Amino acid sequence: MENGKNFPPDTIPRAYEEKRETGPPPEAPVPTPLTEPQRRFAAQHHALIYGFLLERKLEIREYYDIAAIGYLHAVQRYFTEKSLHRYRFSTIAWRSMNSSLHTFQRQERRRESCEQSYLTMPRTPSDDAFDALQARLLLHDLFLLADEEQALLIRHRLHGCSLAETARREGMSIKRVRRRLKVLYRAYFTQKEIKRKEL
Repeated sequence: MENGKNFPPDTIPRAYEEKRETGPPPEAPVPTPLTEPQRRFAAQHHALIYGFLLERKLEIREYYDIAAIGYLHAVQRYFTEKSLHRYRFSTIAWRSMNSSLHTFQRQERRRESCEQSYLTMPRTPSDDAFDALQARLLLHDLFLLADEEQALLIRHRLHGCSLAETARREGMSIKRVRRRLKVLYRAYFTQKEIKRKEL
């Protein structure tokens, strides 16, 4: 793999040193379209995908795309790597679909593990009771200015939910929750500044 690990530090190609703004990371292979003979071959052996999914007792709707990625990769390899012609194509395709499935499952386990560790991370209560009281009073004041959606978010925060938990419970992104609360904070502090100037 050309991700910089296999090159001495002074010989890393320049393409890998530049930061890319869009597209996959440099170490991800860039998929190439199938040629016309590869397309015909893929269509001819397409039933292998369904055979793989049925044999593994996998839901077709859920896993078809994952198996198809491995299958198309096998088609390309079978055409470009002549050493594979000593095996039946079904063997190559099966192994490639299996690899694609295992990669997907590994990524899903990693994602779920990260989510679980984040959600079960111990929350340390504020050491200073006065700061905690001030934070709760601020949330109560904000509640008076809030629209219906913001009020729901504040209610979760008053019950001790983190931004991530609040977002999950309301089916929103964390970014949206943060943005909605920020708008409310601005309105509150603007109103507070106006009242201070009046006095």
